[in-house]
Amino acid sequence: MKFLHSGDFHIASSFEYSSFPKELAIERRNDIWRSVDNLIDIVNNKKVDILLLSGDLYNEEYVTLSDLKRLNDLFRKIPSTNIFIIFGNHDPYRNTSKWKLIDLPSNVYLFREDKITKFEFEEYDVYGISYIDNILNRDNIFENITLNKSKKNFLLIHTDIVNTNFKYQPVDINELKSIGFDYIALGHLHKPGAIAENIVYPGSIEPLSFKEQGLHGAVLGEFKEKELLIEFLDISQSVFSEVEYKINGEFNFYELKDLLLNDWIYPDKKNYIRINLIGNLPEEYDIDIDAIENELKDHVKYLEIINKLDNNLDLDKLQKLNENNIIGVFIKNMSEYDMDDSINVEALNLGLKALLKEDK
Repeated sequence: MKFLHSGDFHIASSFEYSSFPKELAIERRNDIWRSVDNLIDIVNNKKVDILLLSGDLYNEEYVTLSDLKRLNDLFRKIPSTNIFIIFGNHDPYRNTSKWKLIDLPSNVYLFREDKITKFEFEEYDVYGISYIDNILNRDNIFENITLNKSKKNFLLIHTDIVNTNFKYQPVDINELKSIGFDYIALGHLHKPGAIAENIVYPGSIEPLSFKEQGLHGAVLGEFKEKELLIEFLDISQSVFSEVEYKINGEFNFYELKDLLLNDWIYPDKKNYIRINLIGNLPEEYDIDIDAIENELKDHVKYLEIINKLDNNLDLDKLQKLNENNIIGVFIKNMSEYDMDDSINVEALNLGLKALLKEDK
């Protein structure tokens, strides 16, 4: 018995608060669809029996009926595979859900309630619980559940096991293990990872921001007699990476370029890379970050360089020497901001560079 576990597509994401340019938003939305297309191709090629989709397939505030129709058309391409869908906090199954306007094929099974329900088959049962609002917090959701141990038993649940949050159906990991499900298909967290051998987050199918680094895709599982075999499949079009480049008194552009091309880029991927410059440069050394970005950006889909360099200035001394002029006032005002924030550090450095040049 083979199954494929995925979720957190976030079709119709706006990317409104992303750091990359807005013109990339359309391409990013298209990349999500390409990854979903890949998922369906894998179902066909691997002859998957069960497709488990663990919520947040779209963002409800932006999704259109055409989006759901397109998704449904993909489901029709795999009629021999049973598809099970729960709804998460971004795509809750409300009374006004657009799914109610879609003519679903007979192999698609929706969990429409905010309590545990199940679909029964000869060789397996599938349990699930959905959000009907943006928050799900039910007590004793596993009460009175008795599994049929002569079958394989699956559970789909959209929850944050790692960082317990009352909004996202808290569950006790020990209780979850004790029930005896053969596989628990988690959703909500976008980083792929296994909580236990059979309790797994597939992560988002396509990374959405620099918070979601590394490879993304889906989990392929197979029961061979009593043994569960699982494998992570790389499906995504893109990869986000955040790296550090340390400077010790001297900047070497070609060393940075070699690292980018040879160490930081994933072949055959759209690479979104953030480079944090750390370390220090002499006060008189003025590094042109815009020029470096322009020189390197042709090698990646998107590049940003963040200046986290120490400015090598004694701020206390500089403020005392300039307490009666604009330099001292600027340092005093900036000291009230969080200097662990790279944006504030960069603002301080740029401001001081400008003011000190004017003072010469």
